[in-house]
Amino acid sequence: MRVCELVDIKRQHVDIKTMSIRLEAADTKTRVGRVVPISPRAAKLLSEYMAETKITNKRVRSHTLRHTSTLFNIMNGMIRLVCSGF
Repeated sequence: MRVCELVDIKRQHVDIKTMSIRLEAADTKTRVGRVVPISPRAAKLLSEYMAETKITNKRVRSHTLRHTSTLFNIMNGMIRLVCSGF
């Protein structure tokens, strides 16, 4: 899945039950629609993210994903924040 395709997905494109993301032809580089499988872990994380953020049909941008993944890493103790005064 290309980054430009990923940042244009909407909630309606994600199917947690079948663990897939449906890409519309208009949203792909080649203008051919397709279904992209996602891992069980990715499906779980997307499901949790959508439940917590109450996403309906809002577009998810790469900036949103970057902040969300960082937040999840902090919450799970994978990243330790260091504050320094300037």
